[in-house]
Amino acid sequence: MSFKLLKMVFKVGNILAITPSYDSAKTESSFDKIYNYCMMAVITGGLAISVRYRVPDYSNFPFMKAVVQVLLDSSLYVLNMYSILAALRKKPQWYKLLKNLKTVQTTLTNENLHCSSFVVLNAIFCTYQVYMTWVVTYHIGSNFYKQFAIEYLQFYHHFVVNYLLFAFLKMLLERYQSVCKNLTNHLQLVKKLEKNGQKYTLLQLKKIKYDVCLLKESVDIVNSIFGWPILLIVAFTSLQMLVYLEQIVVRPHIPRTVVGYIIVIILWDSMCLFTNIFLCDSVTNEGATILAEAYTLEKYFTNENSKNHEDLRKFIDALKNNLPCFTAARFFVIDRSTVFGIFDAVVSFLIVMIQFEMSRSSKGGCQVCCNNNNNNNNNNETRID
Repeated sequence: MSFKLLKMVFKVGNILAITPSYDSAKTESSFDKIYNYCMMAVITGGLAISVRYRVPDYSNFPFMKAVVQVLLDSSLYVLNMYSILAALRKKPQWYKLLKNLKTVQTTLTNENLHCSSFVVLNAIFCTYQVYMTWVVTYHIGSNFYKQFAIEYLQFYHHFVVNYLLFAFLKMLLERYQSVCKNLTNHLQLVKKLEKNGQKYTLLQLKKIKYDVCLLKESVDIVNSIFGWPILLIVAFTSLQMLVYLEQIVVRPHIPRTVVGYIIVIILWDSMCLFTNIFLCDSVTNEGATILAEAYTLEKYFTNENSKNHEDLRKFIDALKNNLPCFTAARFFVIDRSTVFGIFDAVVSFLIVMIQFEMSRSSKGGCQVCCNNNNNNNNNNETRID
């Protein structure tokens, strides 16, 4: 992942007020504050107008579905607001993260390919939004724009935040892989020197130790900036899956175009979230691999003098104390098991929503039967009279 791509994403993010300027002062300027607060006002005002038109539809929903829908809308709004405030209030951390990533350099594979990925994903995003607009407008009409026009901006905020997290995780992964490769090369060198009866100096490990400490600091900054957004994105994606799956299960006679639209949305948001989750897990795993390589190095210094052995122990302790770990605002650790946790929560709540819907339908059916029986009894009484 290249800094050229990161600069491009920062330009887009700066327009949306969710990132600071790529090349700017670390202090807050009056213009930045005004611009960010204006963006917050635009989203808040647009959502307030939309809510006015959504309330009649939401009031007809079953209670459980209405609660889930409100939570879904709220999670997206809070994500937008927090991202804008984080860009404004956490500027020093943004620039510290960029500085650390520039310090721990790595070999880039294909810079042009990385830059084109952002363009391609933007094209896919726009295509699926156009398809969504066509499907919903066909079935709902122009009322769709009154209810959901502001979500075009909100969803693009969501997309750029996801991609920013992806870019930083990818850069961290590449640097951890580079550090691991350097340590592996040192281990191979130690093996060769051991065969030739030569000594190996541990001074060469200082650079690796320094890089690992910088990368751990970068991971902590990513947790600080993106911790709450990760939590909100997990909540938003889970609730969205729940709402749309409930529509497919409870309402089997949905038009095929709507089913296709639902599948596209679920796949898109799930892909964005799960990609970042697996990247978090890969970075964590790479940190554990570096530590394992360091333990392998230890066996070649068991018979060394106490100073070399002590230096190696300090190196290993530094690696243990600087293992990468990603959390969602410290509520839970992000790793592969998070994916199964999301599926488990969605399926459990989906079953509950289906049970509520079935209970509601059965009560409605019983009420209709009672009304029919009462009408029949009244008719019979009239005939007897």
